[in-house]
Amino acid sequence: MAVVNVTLITNNGKKTDKVTDQTTLREIYEKHNVNYQHCTNTVDSVPLRIGDLDKTLHELGVGENVRMSSIVKADNAAKVYVGGSAAVVKSAYKLEQWEKALKYDEDLGVYDEDDEKVFGVFISEGPGSLSKDGVEFSNVPDEEGYATVTLLLDPTIEDKKAVLKDRCGLALIYLNEVEAGLEEVLKDAQKYDREIDEMVKTI
Repeated sequence: MAVVNVTLITNNGKKTDKVTDQTTLREIYEKHNVNYQHCTNTVDSVPLRIGDLDKTLHELGVGENVRMSSIVKADNAAKVYVGGSAAVVKSAYKLEQWEKALKYDEDLGVYDEDDEKVFGVFISEGPGSLSKDGVEFSNVPDEEGYATVTLLLDPTIEDKKAVLKDRCGLALIYLNEVEAGLEEVLKDAQKYDREIDEMVKTI
């Protein structure tokens, strides 16, 4: 019976735990009072399938470390709007908030069980991009100030939603996960700003 280091990501932040490999996912979620039934749940960045909740970590083939996430699809989560030959991914946060977060945490993103970054967040010129490796928000916000990515689509495709799901499904799960923890990053940034303001005096 092996011991597994668990990192659990929820909308309320990050928790760590040590359990045996005979522990089921359901037992871990319930131990930490996670309402997993209305969330997007992943293990090592792979969405759960039917029946996975009652499998042990050993049955799922995890190693010494495992990264679990259970993210509520809140009303303020990133959304995708499809029209014509383009889809716009609109973040729940404004571009200036992402800029501040990245200023204080340039390593913002999603990490695997070996603490390797698997999904990054960037801001660049142009329409932006979204893939399983990361999101590049356009450096120009929408009319409300929110960060966006514009994806070009083949206008002849009828089921554009299915294409987007296949092309960006995992990336959207990752983005949702980063956004779930962004509020804490912004709180830390405000704290650092206040500390710097106290240190800098005018004469």
